Amino acid sequence: MSTRVCPLCRAEYLDFKESCNHCGVALVEPGEDIDIRLLDEDEQVVYDLSAWPIDAQTETAIAFAESGLPHLWDGTDLIVPEVHEESADRMLERIEDQFGLVDKEEREMLAEEDAESADPESVGDTSGGDTEYDLEEWPASRRIELVERLVELSVPHHWEDHFLVVPTSREDEVDALLDEMDGVQPGARGDNVGHLDLAPAEIASTLFLAAERMRRGKVDASHYGELLGALDAAEPEQPPYGFDPKVWEQAIELGDELADAVADDTDAVEEIAANLYALLRPLI
Repeated sequence: MSTRVCPLCRAEYLDFKESCNHCGVALVEPGEDIDIRLLDEDEQVVYDLSAWPIDAQTETAIAFAESGLPHLWDGTDLIVPEVHEESADRMLERIEDQFGLVDKEEREMLAEEDAESADPESVGDTSGGDTEYDLEEWPASRRIELVERLVELSVPHHWEDHFLVVPTSREDEVDALLDEMDGVQPGARGDNVGHLDLAPAEIASTLFLAAERMRRGKVDASHYGELLGALDAAEPEQPPYGFDPKVWEQAIELGDELADAVADDTDAVEEIAANLYALLRPLI
């Protein structure tokens, strides 16, 4: 059976899935070949990037090529199928933030204006369609276990700060899952992830590889689990050979910050990952 991939987090699904459980965007088939020029105009989305600097355009070309997202360049116009508009929007927003092309406060203000002008019954309504769970007290390791279980159950979900939001129609399943996890000691299910017998050099390599992927927006449960396992095994007083102890302590601190940012699904993931990558790159 073939698989489909999320263009944002690179999570893989069997081909009967249409969208990513975590990112909520349409999946793509590896090697998918769509002749976008044959699509009707209302099935195309065109992004005019003529005002972007050349390095931002280059980064865009690299990001879209790596994502596997069907796209076409017409000069400086980027064209994608309408079904993948949300993925393209989010990828371009990351590049805008990376190169400082749009002020984040301005974007948030525009988003608020769009929300106010939208159907009030479809905006911010968690009383009927969605159910929220306050998991502020849950550590990062428990949240990733929960995310993995939700993915296994194909339960759509997202995070709003420390609140887990799921469709009310799946509330009974999530209640049962939370009750089950409350009866399990933290880390019991993740014994194969945490407390691994890893050498300091292996820990440093795992941190570096996690940072390298996450700085480019590639976050999935398996690589997050590897990051948590490395952090659980890391000892600040036992740096890898050739590491300055202070640099090693800083690497572990940044790793902890990165794990927390992923668990909270914040915008700081890529920035923290980039800092960790830059710290470790000369040493790996």
